Amino acid sequence: MLGEYAVWVLSSYGAALVLIGGLVAQSVIRSARVRRELDRLEGRK
Repeated sequence: MLGEYAVWVLSSYGAALVLIGGLVAQSVIRSARVRRELDRLEGRK
């Protein structure tokens, strides 16, 4: 159906999606952490 390279292509797409998802998750988590720290520091002014 997808040809002889289907396994390689689909696994590459899967790996790319996992990596991109991990980067997005890391960015969201880091953003929340930095926002909390900034709020804490601004509260001291």
